[in-house]
Amino acid sequence: MWFDALDGTRLSGVVLGQGTTGVLLAHQRWFNLCAFMPLARELSQAGYQVLSFDFRGFGGSPPSDQRVARWLDQDVAGGIRELHRRGAERVVLIGASMGATSSLAEAAHPRHGPEIPVAGVVSLSSPVRFYEMDAVAAVKRLRTPLLFVTSEGDGKYTNAARLLYQAAPAAGKRLVVVPGNGHGTGLLVYGPYAARLRSLVMDFVAQHAGASAQRTIRPSR
Repeated sequence: MWFDALDGTRLSGVVLGQGTTGVLLAHQRWFNLCAFMPLARELSQAGYQVLSFDFRGFGGSPPSDQRVARWLDQDVAGGIRELHRRGAERVVLIGASMGATSSLAEAAHPRHGPEIPVAGVVSLSSPVRFYEMDAVAAVKRLRTPLLFVTSEGDGKYTNAARLLYQAAPAAGKRLVVVPGNGHGTGLLVYGPYAARLRSLVMDFVAQHAGASAQRTIRPSR
């Protein structure tokens, strides 16, 4: 499907599931919406309406004017509006790397409008800054529940996760650092901690989204 970013840029996306709780999946640099599809399927099966999309200039989304191409939070805002148009009453943002920074920036400055509140943000390996978007300034404004996930070997992103966690005044915040060198969506797909982290993300959505969806909790192994 196609939808518009806040500035009118056309973006490609895929919607799975239905319901009044939406989940927006924002991919990392050099990837596209397919990177989040395993999680998208799991979320849709749990009863959420999920939109995974391509940022401008990635995947099926054409590039836009250079002057506006760096404000990727406009794409996140457009995705939130699209979920609202499809019946979502609240949304959880899940972003990887540049997608995490973009999600934090939009949650802090909700240009998508007050009609659909952001119930929580999951940040997978967010950098401190991406283009003009400042993740530290964003989290300082947020009271929304936040989940920061990274790995011990994620380089500057490990330090960024700790800094963002410390800077956030939100009472419902959590920092998870796992062994290894996973980054972004790779944390949820590869390595011995991937299944545990996917479960952690699912639980975060269920806890903070206020959805009526029923989810079967499987015992951990």
